[in-house]
Amino acid sequence: MTVVALIGAVGLCLATSPALAPEIAAAQAAAEARLDAGEPAAAIDLLKAALERTPDATSLALLLARAYLVAGNEPWAGRTLAELYARDPEACAPQLWLGWLHLRQGALVEAREWLSEAPCTEEPDRARRALLLALLA
Repeated sequence: MTVVALIGAVGLCLATSPALAPEIAAAQAAAEARLDAGEPAAAIDLLKAALERTPDATSLALLLARAYLVAGNEPWAGRTLAELYARDPEACAPQLWLGWLHLRQGALVEAREWLSEAPCTEEPDRARRALLLALLA
């Protein structure tokens, strides 16, 4: 199964918040269009530039991690997610992504640790976490 297919199957897509600042929303839309067009390198360039202007934009950083995964660059995806986790250890999404990434790499102990500790209290994140944990069973 390809990275893109598994990401879609697990449902680890980015939630678009209606309250996004216009600049962030525009950068996210442009990067998603590049990903949809099969141009992850262009999406990465767009997102890196946008994050220089808005470094606290979590949605852009998550999308950057996704773009790295689509481009086949798991180390940079992992680094991006680890930076997000370090910035906000109570955020569910980076931990789900890190758990999924370790699962994909066959590092099952690490995947279980990330997923077991992920503070996902609301749907659909709880369901995503449960699905990923079920894949470890």
